[in-house]
Amino acid sequence: HPGKLGSALMAAMVVPRRKAGGWDTAPEDAALVEEVSAPARGIASLAWLRPFASLQQLDLCHNRLTCLDGIEACALLRSIDVRDNLLDDPVRMVAQLGGLKRLERIDARQNPFSRHFTGGGMSPTTPALRPSGAV
Repeated sequence: HPGKLGSALMAAMVVPRRKAGGWDTAPEDAALVEEVSAPARGIASLAWLRPFASLQQLDLCHNRLTCLDGIEACALLRSIDVRDNLLDDPVRMVAQLGGLKRLERIDARQNPFSRHFTGGGMSPTTPALRPSGAV
């Protein structure tokens, strides 16, 4: 039986997997997981994030997200990568990320809304995407 740290490390390696009726939501120690990397898994919803209260880094690039509903469950989040999804409303995205006071880095390039900006993308540090109070 692995110790608490071992369980947390094992849990950190677990990524969401598709199952009948939705997504396998979380390992037992989801509250201890600080990083989730799930690129290109066809993820269209963040409802499965609720148990990940300690999450600090989230990589969901190359998925099917149209919004970030559910991200508010990750109050400790510092970095999010949502490149190449289906996000089309930057105002809604900023509102969804606005409550994440520790957020330092957002990478939202290559989404439908980014074609409206110079260069066809947005810098990860674009001030317009940084929630108020973010450093």
